[in-house]
Amino acid sequence: MLFRSLVAAFGLQLALEVVASPLLRDKVPVKRDVPSTHRLHERHPPRTANHWTKRERLSRKTVLPMRIGLKQRNLDVGHSRLMDISNPKSANYGKHMTAEEVIDFFAPAQSSVDAVIDWLVSSGIDRKRISQSANKQWIQFDAAAEEAEDLLVADFYYWEDSTGSHRDIACEEYHVPAHIQEHIDYATPGIRLRANNAVKRDLSKRETNKISALREGPHFTNTVAHINAVNDVPGVNSTSCSSFITADCIRVQYGVPNGTTAAAGNELGIFEDLNDHYSTADLDAFLAAVYPDLNIPKGTYPENRLVDGAIGSYEDIVATIGSNFGGLGLESTLDFQSAIPLIWPQKTVLFQTNDEYYEIVGTQGFFNTFLDAIDGSYCSFSDYGETGDCTDSSCADPVYPNPNYPSPIGYQGQKQCGVFEPTNVISVSYNGIEDLLPNNYQYRQCDEYLKLGLQGVTVVFSSGDYGVGTHLGCIGPNSEPNVGIIFTPGFPQTCPYILAVGGTELRRADPSAPPVEWEILEEVATTQFPSGGGFSNIFSVADYQADAVNAYFDAVESSFPFKSYNQTIVNGNFDNVTDVNQVYNRGGRGFPDVAAVGENQLVVYGGQFGTIGGTSLSTPVWGSLLTLINEKRIAAGKSTLGFVNPALYQHPEAFNDVTEGNNNGCSSPDQTTLWGFPAAAGWDPVTGLGYVSLLLALILGYYGLN
Repeated sequence: MLFRSLVAAFGLQLALEVVASPLLRDKVPVKRDVPSTHRLHERHPPRTANHWTKRERLSRKTVLPMRIGLKQRNLDVGHSRLMDISNPKSANYGKHMTAEEVIDFFAPAQSSVDAVIDWLVSSGIDRKRISQSANKQWIQFDAAAEEAEDLLVADFYYWEDSTGSHRDIACEEYHVPAHIQEHIDYATPGIRLRANNAVKRDLSKRETNKISALREGPHFTNTVAHINAVNDVPGVNSTSCSSFITADCIRVQYGVPNGTTAAAGNELGIFEDLNDHYSTADLDAFLAAVYPDLNIPKGTYPENRLVDGAIGSYEDIVATIGSNFGGLGLESTLDFQSAIPLIWPQKTVLFQTNDEYYEIVGTQGFFNTFLDAIDGSYCSFSDYGETGDCTDSSCADPVYPNPNYPSPIGYQGQKQCGVFEPTNVISVSYNGIEDLLPNNYQYRQCDEYLKLGLQGVTVVFSSGDYGVGTHLGCIGPNSEPNVGIIFTPGFPQTCPYILAVGGTELRRADPSAPPVEWEILEEVATTQFPSGGGFSNIFSVADYQADAVNAYFDAVESSFPFKSYNQTIVNGNFDNVTDVNQVYNRGGRGFPDVAAVGENQLVVYGGQFGTIGGTSLSTPVWGSLLTLINEKRIAAGKSTLGFVNPALYQHPEAFNDVTEGNNNGCSSPDQTTLWGFPAAAGWDPVTGLGYVSLLLALILGYYGLN
């Protein structure tokens, strides 16, 4: 059936012309009478006319792959279910769901399925032509245009975008029976017009430095703050942890024992994108030089789980498309060289995502193709009026087969849906900007992290390296990120269903005193870069953190030189924030949740030793710690940790509090100083609850493992 494959007519269009005709229709259409039994379900918004022009009407025999989106159940109670199974005090703690159980949990009621199918059959659609999608959210069938028009009391036309280069099929409005409205979300093709994602670029003629400049894309970046050269590698020893971070330093600082087991399926997953690739040569050299005592064999690399034509290592990039496209990545270097020795003999998994074209050029949207690959139901998941990957210009995700560039730079296969299992812990050191993406795009993606949490998956995100701002600055005039003053949260670290990690640095309490081997160092908020943190503009404060956030405001809010507002910002529109001194949303989800060392990690990069800083270090450190805890739980026959935030906020005593530092990152209105939040006793939006102290002992004890 047509809905099982992409249809090539008109590029990305949905229709296949069975009978070609130069005529618009055999006769001029007459406005349809809407039966009294039907109700208007959707209509084009007024802004459509600004970007699209209605052209010829479809031929009667044009075949359309119709999909009726059913309203899902339990979207309102999914949060409660996750909080219950994530609360160590609950009898249901750790009773995670399978992927199939999650699908069934959110699946539409059978009464909705039956009602819609009965309506279709009574309207003349043969029952044998109708099926239900694998994720149970869609009723599917092929229909000639005349059937679809009669069914929806609508008229389908070709529409042309303002550039004249892209056409799509839609109706201006459609109707359904009154008794059916409560069962369906929307129909497609319907009123939605999809933006053209094809941006033609001749990558082969680009200079390497120009390609590199595009690697961050318009919205998203990794969270590597900087790299410094290291000349005195022999100086790396048991007294140098304030200058050179190694796995041994982290073990001593956080009380982490050496790994001893490698449970199958408990590998640490690490996400990479934006043309950032680890080097096998660098990884071999690093492990041999710094960790000879671990006896990690040469050739110990992450398992490749390559999404949508992605290429794994830098050496694979060179072998596949040559060396002119860059690709040697600081982010992936830091991720794998910090994580592998921490969790050894457990392994890592590389989730390299998107073909090299999209990795270099970037897209407005991010992470959706990765989530598609580890959860097939997400490919067509409907939530907040969003279904599947975004095709609107405001949030456009990669399109496959890639219409912009041939293989091997452009992936010509179908988008991958559910081809990989998610790992128990996924570390992600990339993020973007809340106000540059539609709210519904972020809500839908955040709900997917909820669904992963229900399955026992922990998703760990970096909080960012720009304090209360982002890599594009702070919010200024016309709600644009630039040299502005309104604090600018990132995304997805503001989603309440992920663990957001801030950065710290280690220092000796008395630098003038003789060094002591493996001493526990002081830990303060990073000073070489401001650790990302603040309050979301679109997600409300999470219930598990409300007391901690309120305590922070009670303690320090009166000392702020700036004011707050308390409202949800819709699609980046700050018009209702009228006071120039109002710079953050007091009712927003606070981040980060926790912190870890984010400065001076020793690495080998491009064959040379150096140190790297950024919350890109803090994140795989936390991912590694959680992976080690899961090792113990699995060995004891327990479930994985899953969504850890409620447990962590219940036990602030498991942390060493960081009370020194700030994350200043946005200018004051008079441009004379930088504003941000101060660290304070308890949770704060600089280092969260702090860094781990008794965490392993606490979790092992409370969860019955010692």
